[in-house]
Amino acid sequence: TDFLFSLNTTVLFIIAIGVAALVGVGLGSLMEATLIRPLYARSIYQIMLTFGLAFIGTEIVRAIWGRSGFTMPKPSLFASTGEGCPATSISGWLQYHCATIAVEIGGQKALIRTYNEMFVILVGLVVLIVVWLLLQRSRLGMIIRAGVQDSAMVEALGINVRRIFTLVFGLGVGLAALGGVIAAPASGLSDSMGATLLLGSLIALAIGGLTSYPGAAAGAIIVGLLQQFMIKYGQIGI
Repeated sequence: TDFLFSLNTTVLFIIAIGVAALVGVGLGSLMEATLIRPLYARSIYQIMLTFGLAFIGTEIVRAIWGRSGFTMPKPSLFASTGEGCPATSISGWLQYHCATIAVEIGGQKALIRTYNEMFVILVGLVVLIVVWLLLQRSRLGMIIRAGVQDSAMVEALGINVRRIFTLVFGLGVGLAALGGVIAAPASGLSDSMGATLLLGSLIALAIGGLTSYPGAAAGAIIVGLLQQFMIKYGQIGI
């Protein structure tokens, strides 16, 4: 414990990302193999079960840590406000680890938060591209898509579709855990942070289509932009 507390916050943040993602993959794989797999023929039951698991998980968190939220400090790479800050370039940010970068937009100066408005967006784009490449350009992605369409035919080819589905479900939960760690320094840790994002996720899926990965990605962007538009202009009564 003393060793961990002696580490730089950026190193601790990287460790948190790895631990959360691995734990998420493990829990997701266990849930799929024991609870979700028997319900593949009843999709509505799957949805109800996952909602129930979410509520159970939330209550477990509340029982251990209480209902109050926690502040997760930003990694030191994105937190400096001292000499040389706000930075005026990427090189300046790398040198001084500034929390903000000053830019000029339309002749007016603006401050961009390096973590909230640069790092988080960059991670989202990287995950979006990696998952798309996995689904569309890899053998595993081909098996996943074929298994969804006709699992019996894929199994007849000697491929263990159940194991693939367990892996996919685990990866999905791992990505959710990764998202929680990435969001925590920007929005804080709380027992309701998952529920806050759930409604927006469901709306994004409704817009883009449940079976379309590009559509779901586009729906997420549309929902996010609309939320920020309402936050920005709702304050002035528009």
